[in-house]
Amino acid sequence: MMKYGFITLPKDIGAALVLGIIIAGLISALVPPDYLTLYIGGGIISIMIMILAGVPVYVCATASVPIAAGFMHIGASPGAALAFLIAGPATNTAAFTTIIKILGKRTAIIYMITVIISALLCGLLLDWIIPIVESSFSNLGTIAHEHHE
Repeated sequence: MMKYGFITLPKDIGAALVLGIIIAGLISALVPPDYLTLYIGGGIISIMIMILAGVPVYVCATASVPIAAGFMHIGASPGAALAFLIAGPATNTAAFTTIIKILGKRTAIIYMITVIISALLCGLLLDWIIPIVESSFSNLGTIAHEHHE
């Protein structure tokens, strides 16, 4: 187990992670911060745009994380970025082709619909939860503690 964690694992994910970091760096360097906020800044339309961006892109889960961070840098809401993280790796061409060959077209279509609906609902849920959590944590600094001696 130790050998896999320190030697094999970095070899397995290293190239994908570096590729993701490079793509995220290019997105962040070439597109000004908050440039796409109007289009992907939140709501059902922005989440659907990010799902549609993630579905055809061949990206593994490792590479998609820094890419999603790059999208957030240019204006994507956390929910839209999450939808990209869910839809991209789950629906890449290699995975989808394998599902069609092994399980058939009907199952592949059901799988695709399930992934898209899940990504959409999770994205909406995250965008709904974040303001609630932020408001809860912003109040933490204002709570006075009484000390009794």
